[in-house]
Amino acid sequence: MRASSKFYLFSLSCIYLLAYAASCLGQEKYCETGIFVNPSQIQRAQSRFITPDWNENAVRLQRRITAFIKQAPRPYISNSSTGFFTAGRRDFVAAVDLALYGVIGNDADLRQASLNKSKEILLAWARETVIEGQLSMERPPTREGRNDYAGLGLYVGQIAIGAVHAFQLLRCSGEMNDSEANVTKQWFRRMGSAILEGRKRWEDNNYFGQRANNHLSTHNAAIYAIGVALDDRRLRDWALNSPENKSNFMVMLDLVIYNGSEPVPSGLDQAGSIPSRGEIYDRYRMVEEKKGLNYAFVHLLQLTMLAEAAANQGTDLYKSRGRNGETLRDAFAYYGEFLAKIPCSTEKEPEVTQGPPGFQYYLGAKVEPNFWIWVLPLMTRYSADKPVSDITARIKSNNCRTPVVPYSPEPFNTFTN
Repeated sequence: MRASSKFYLFSLSCIYLLAYAASCLGQEKYCETGIFVNPSQIQRAQSRFITPDWNENAVRLQRRITAFIKQAPRPYISNSSTGFFTAGRRDFVAAVDLALYGVIGNDADLRQASLNKSKEILLAWARETVIEGQLSMERPPTREGRNDYAGLGLYVGQIAIGAVHAFQLLRCSGEMNDSEANVTKQWFRRMGSAILEGRKRWEDNNYFGQRANNHLSTHNAAIYAIGVALDDRRLRDWALNSPENKSNFMVMLDLVIYNGSEPVPSGLDQAGSIPSRGEIYDRYRMVEEKKGLNYAFVHLLQLTMLAEAAANQGTDLYKSRGRNGETLRDAFAYYGEFLAKIPCSTEKEPEVTQGPPGFQYYLGAKVEPNFWIWVLPLMTRYSADKPVSDITARIKSNNCRTPVVPYSPEPFNTFTN
């Protein structure tokens, strides 16, 4: 590329960033720090979007948002938490992509249309959902209905994470005025209350006798993100390390990641097994369903989302340790080997055939394309860590060559991370 072209691309990305930053002046702190993505990541995404090497990805994103612009929001107004998630996934996968394009895209008209549609989705849900009593229900006397009852915090939390991310992009681009922001924040408060009610249900009923389940880390990540959006330190502390939260992030770091010498809990996993250092509690789902790899990556994602949001607020959880030294790095080093050794495919998900020591436990599990997206922040945060940099390089060489459809409205993507 000629020097003049490089200067043009650099100048254009700077103009975008200045516009994004200028719109934040006088607004919330998260416009300066970010929540799941920070201003420097926005700048990187803007630069990538207008770079020829990223043209194919940019075209694919444009196609997605062009379709999403035609999609009317469908706020969920019934009382099933699983129904809330299903409808919310449809709308907030769209809202997140639309808001992202609105901030980094290179077509001014399409950018504005994307921001408008993303805001339309966000406000429709903020005005019409999680109203008083909507998701309340009596404890089901049998296993039927338990998904809705026990999953309240999980399902609302997953949508809250995507909504907070879209909100940050909209608000910090100047697209959302104070009145609209206040309506959205009131919704975040209501969702936060629903998530905490879901946590209470989990603890009161001692579901599965588990204190290390991925539901609990989803509660934490969502409440932390809401706490940043609302500038509510109490909520952030509750999710991070408050003794009022028996399953806060620091407790979960210790309970979820095996240290290499701990036997598995009785009654769930293979009796007598001692997982390798870095393996994750939810691996036990291999025993009956062959879904242990999926659930391990899901739980790692939930821990990573909170760690990434906290890092942008100045708290480095990537260096935090459990009682026996367990870290997110340990989990990344272990599960990253699956992605480093097995090429990604969006056409036919490959099954585990190789991996880290003890990979045989996961035989029959699918290596899903989303896994490559979920570890992007870990790859960045540990990029200077020589022992795992080789894993990162091999993961990159195995990346999917076609777009990955998100499972839920997650805040990580190849442009920003």
